[in-house]
Amino acid sequence: MPLTVSIAQGGTQADPIGSLPIVFTVTFSQAIAPLSFTTADITQSGTATGVTWSLSTSNNITFTLSATAVAGEGTLVPSIAAGAVQDTVGTSNSASTSTDGSVTYQIIPGTFSITGITGGSDVTANASLASGLVPTVNWNASANASSYDVRIYANDGTTVVCPTVNTTSTSYNFSSCTLSYSSTYKASVIAKRASGTTTNASNNLYSFTTVAPLTVAVAQGGSQADPAASLPVNFTVTFSRAIDPASFTTADITQSGTATGVTWSRTTIDNTNYTLSATAVTGEGTLVPSIAAGAVQDPSGNPNAASTSVDSSVTYQAPPGAFTISGVTGGSDSTADSSLASGLVPTINWVAATNANSYDVSVYANDGTTVVCATANTTSTSYNFSSCTLSSGITYKASVIAKRTSGGTTTATNSLYSFTTAAALTVVVAQGGSQVDPASTLPVVFTVTFSRAISAASFTTADITESGTATGVTWSLTTSNNITYTLSATAVTGEGTLVPSIAAGAVQDASSNPNSASTAVDGSVTYQAPPGAFAISGVTGGTDSTADSSLASGLVPTINWGASTNANSYDVRVYANNGTTVVCATANTTSTSYNFSSCTLSSGTTYKASVTAKRTSGGTTTATNNLYSFTTVAALTVAVSQGGSQADPATSLPIAFTVTFSRAISAASFTTADITQTGTATGITWSLSTSNNITYTLSATAVTGAGTLVPTIGAGAVQDASANPNTASTAVDGSVTYQTGSGLTIADVVAAQTATSHEGVIPDIRYEWQRYPMIIMQSPAKADIPSWFPYTKPNWCTLLNAWMQVFEAEGNTATNTRVEYRSLKIYVLSQSTRTWSLLKNDLKPVYTDTWKYPFDFDSDGGDRAEPSGGVSFKAKYPLFAHGYGGQLIIVPSDVRAVFVTMDTRLILDNASGTDDRASARYLVNVGADYWPDADAINNTWPYAPGAGQGRFILATPEWRKATMIIPNGRYGSSMQEMLNTYPPPMD
Repeated sequence: MPLTVSIAQGGTQADPIGSLPIVFTVTFSQAIAPLSFTTADITQSGTATGVTWSLSTSNNITFTLSATAVAGEGTLVPSIAAGAVQDTVGTSNSASTSTDGSVTYQIIPGTFSITGITGGSDVTANASLASGLVPTVNWNASANASSYDVRIYANDGTTVVCPTVNTTSTSYNFSSCTLSYSSTYKASVIAKRASGTTTNASNNLYSFTTVAPLTVAVAQGGSQADPAASLPVNFTVTFSRAIDPASFTTADITQSGTATGVTWSRTTIDNTNYTLSATAVTGEGTLVPSIAAGAVQDPSGNPNAASTSVDSSVTYQAPPGAFTISGVTGGSDSTADSSLASGLVPTINWVAATNANSYDVSVYANDGTTVVCATANTTSTSYNFSSCTLSSGITYKASVIAKRTSGGTTTATNSLYSFTTAAALTVVVAQGGSQVDPASTLPVVFTVTFSRAISAASFTTADITESGTATGVTWSLTTSNNITYTLSATAVTGEGTLVPSIAAGAVQDASSNPNSASTAVDGSVTYQAPPGAFAISGVTGGTDSTADSSLASGLVPTINWGASTNANSYDVRVYANNGTTVVCATANTTSTSYNFSSCTLSSGTTYKASVTAKRTSGGTTTATNNLYSFTTVAALTVAVSQGGSQADPATSLPIAFTVTFSRAISAASFTTADITQTGTATGITWSLSTSNNITYTLSATAVTGAGTLVPTIGAGAVQDASANPNTASTAVDGSVTYQTGSGLTIADVVAAQTATSHEGVIPDIRYEWQRYPMIIMQSPAKADIPSWFPYTKPNWCTLLNAWMQVFEAEGNTATNTRVEYRSLKIYVLSQSTRTWSLLKNDLKPVYTDTWKYPFDFDSDGGDRAEPSGGVSFKAKYPLFAHGYGGQLIIVPSDVRAVFVTMDTRLILDNASGTDDRASARYLVNVGADYWPDADAINNTWPYAPGAGQGRFILATPEWRKATMIIPNGRYGSSMQEMLNTYPPPMD
């Protein structure tokens, strides 16, 4: 097959182009031998020079031909001559053909940007580009550019405002193109080469904004009066933006009004808003300030437009001169003046004001706004409001305004001048502040109060009118201020009412204003001659402030006093010691003694007796020693407390209490029969002893049943020497717990059961149980029978019994000591009721046998009966005691816990021998066994595996308790439950 080849522009190759590589596609008709085709086979027939070629292919049919370097601009026209290339079978190519196989290469200008517009910046106003100026567009140079096209568009970016110009510079000033104020434009710069290639500025259509015009408005100042009669006259000058302050002075102000000789001043805080003030004016007329165009510049030198006006004219008139109100006839500043009394009219007086043609005169209420006397106009300097009558005792305000015919006014410097009319002279008569009514003693006092100071000479007792029923009254008057008087009736011949009054016009003030008729506020007092003086002579059963046992609690007081002349009856009462709280309500009697049979007082308390003598007419006299103090006898109290060194809980007798009375008692009235035991201990024998009949030692010398001893003494059981009975006893730690054991707590029991060793060491230990306490069967269920136990395992064990052991411990040296034990008890906590039940209390084990170490039966018995009801055993290695309690039938599924206790102590083997208990060391413990049933004992079960055992404790001369406790973990019971929720009985 013939081998053909065609050359065309690359698929996306631009033409013309100013960048490399320039790509062509060379296509053979079939695969060629790759080694037969190199860049040396390319003939460049275009005008470009210094072309470097490269070739690439993926299939040896289509090749990419790239011009990677070009020295001179021009056309690139590659071709391949015939026979230059061979296919894989050696067929040579025909000369290449071309389909758009030419590309023009031109160098383009480099990238550049517009750097700014003289007089403008991106979308901001710049005062240097003002109306009348022209924009200068600036840019940085573009590599390879020979010239630049520059133009300015409107903000739409398409409408040409300044036509295109061509320049070789990097700046162009559009001197023939004037822009508008406050408008946004867009600048365009295009770099060009002579060959025709171009590059737009990277930020072409660069936005800039021309400056707004500098305007200025002149207006009256915000609070400026017009016409104005005072200086300064203020105007506001407002520029559209801050100006150069140096460019604006008062010389720039043109006064176009009729006023002459105007002196101006100006102030500003921001160079935009100015206050323009006319501080001096020679000739009256209008002030019309203005500012010519171009007079002022902003900081960039832009001149102002001519000022505009918004109410910028003020008419100036010189006002009347300053003046003052000199007074109000009949009044003075804020003070009462009696010459301006009610019914008179005010005359306002003032000094003349220069330039004034007339005056407006008014009288206002004290608020300064409500008109009382309507405005009057006068040319005088005084005005009498003859048609305006004021009220008495009221403050008013006078106003005077000086006026000019031209309209200028001046208000008096002290306008709203206060004055007060004289108040009416009133008088009130009332009982004196502490005057009793009715009164039985003299003087009888009244208070006479005038509304203001009076003329002292105008008021005497002759001005007093007595209009009551009392007769022969003598009056006296005293005062310290001529306003408030004390009026006293110092003598009265006949009983009755005293009602003093003062007629209108009887008294005058310092300005001779007469009083109005007196009024009364509780102005009447009834006078009655009082009963005579008397005294309380005593209180039966009491004396002043001392205890008297004859007035004991439960008795009632009898008050005694001497007779009072003129008295018709007496009011008697008893107060608490404060003298105000009534204890025995007031009783009325005609006797000179009163027994409060219905009023029982408290013991040991101070009271006060009161007696008041009364007349039928109402007069009263109180006993001269009223609130007479007396004290009832104190209660006979008794307190019971533990004896000073009494142990609590106690394990030995006697148990001592202290009984303390508040005072000595009758010894015969107090015996042990008066003691009530309210505790739980039983069978108590008491004894009493004392050295002073106040403090007693109460001793429990015998107690049958353990528990709490709480002795009390009932009220009335004991009497003092005057037969006053005691109150019920109180207790201060008045209880003692008596324990026949050691006073063990459940915490002790749990600690013992969970201990890791016994209190002493058993000689020649062979078994684990000889080392520490343990639980073997937590319940009587089959699942809890040990796996090592070789005999039949029933579903439940239905029998339970307690057992005990006594061992000699290592270190024992005693030879005359035995271990006594008693009260072997076994308790069960019910699963269903959660209560403990005592299943068995063996005063002594059912039997005790002698066993031989390590654990072999030796012989029956070996114990000794003791007076306590228990038994004792003398252990000597290798022999020890092992005893059992009675066997009990249980409901095995209802067992939540088992608790075993036994009391034990050391006693002498021979009571007449040496007491060597201090060197004795014997160990005692208790435990329990579960059995299937009675038939199994020693038959199907030769022995029991044991429910568990408690800790071996060391016996002491004092009673101690050996314990064992087993909570049933299958039911969720635990030692913590024993401690906190279901502690077993400990007695």
